[in-house]
Amino acid sequence: MNNNILTEAAASTSPRRKLSDWEVRPSAKKRIYTASANKKVLCSPASRKRTYDEKEEPVVDIDMQTENAHLKEQCTDLVQENTQLKTYCNTLKSEVNALTLQLEYKDWEYAAEERIPLSHWKTLGFDGFMAELFAHAVKGFIQQLKHITDELRRGESTSIELDSDFFPLRHADILLPHWQEFVDALQQYQRYGHCNDHAIGLFIIQNIELHPKVLAILAPVLKTLSMKKFVLRSNKLAKFGNAGVSFMVDIVESNPNLTYEVGFIDNKIESTSDMRRLCTATRRNNSVLAPPLTTLGLMSHTFDGNNQKMVQTILKSSRDHIKELWLCENGIGLVGARVIANYLASNPPLETLDLRSNDLNDDGARLLANTLPNNKNLSLLDL
Repeated sequence: MNNNILTEAAASTSPRRKLSDWEVRPSAKKRIYTASANKKVLCSPASRKRTYDEKEEPVVDIDMQTENAHLKEQCTDLVQENTQLKTYCNTLKSEVNALTLQLEYKDWEYAAEERIPLSHWKTLGFDGFMAELFAHAVKGFIQQLKHITDELRRGESTSIELDSDFFPLRHADILLPHWQEFVDALQQYQRYGHCNDHAIGLFIIQNIELHPKVLAILAPVLKTLSMKKFVLRSNKLAKFGNAGVSFMVDIVESNPNLTYEVGFIDNKIESTSDMRRLCTATRRNNSVLAPPLTTLGLMSHTFDGNNQKMVQTILKSSRDHIKELWLCENGIGLVGARVIANYLASNPPLETLDLRSNDLNDDGARLLANTLPNNKNLSLLDL
């Protein structure tokens, strides 16, 4: 077979190519023509067999494999050693922080004035028996605040519950130094008490009027304090416009260490725009480091349950992330039930819905019950 025949055979079995696409590869006895595009070799079976036989087997470097295995073993040992060193460093840090707390606690004194004369409350409009009653309530509040402050200073507090035992405690500027003592202790606890991730489990302030002056003292530390649940209840915040909502929104959006629940209870929200701000804040869109909160409490006359737009705003603004929603004691009737029924029928990720102590009648309850067969996520509906 001559070169012309080879060329014709290639032309009949391969796409037409320019002459420049072909290259000549020398062989032992003759020239073999190959197409550089698809590497097809036009040669005799004997030549093809000889080409395959000439391929060399890969050489396995035993020494290299042994060295690689040894290096992997060394890396594993180093990772384990690094983990042990980190644990040891954390232990040392905990011990240093504990000693620092002890030293600072020895030098600390509660500086705010604890004895407030009865005459002070009379100048604020309290008279006779009411002045004595209010003075007694303030005394109990100061003792409670001092006790919590002392625990924080010693690094022993795991929950904070500030409450007025008698009635909602009215704000007085004379109490501001006590709030400042409390905040200073929180800041110290944050510096030294969180070395082992001891977050505050529950932080609640209830039955205490929170004046904007108090909110301004609390805000800086609450924007970073590690806590799982943060609740404001019965604080007369509506008295100061939307200052309370703005305060809560600021804390929720700014604090990546608030990890689980927020409650805004018995603090009336009048406008749907404020409600939208609060519910939307729980998505944590403004914080890269913080995942969305999953539990929202809006109980006890926080909103008008018969305001269709208000109920829609709550459900729409919390739809994608809230798994537990507490809406008890808000006067929700048939109007609100229809909105909630449509919401549940869309099968949102909500797992718990608390509607206790509302104004739901049999028709409203039936509307809600009819949505349950098609809802695959809701596990608890409390009426």
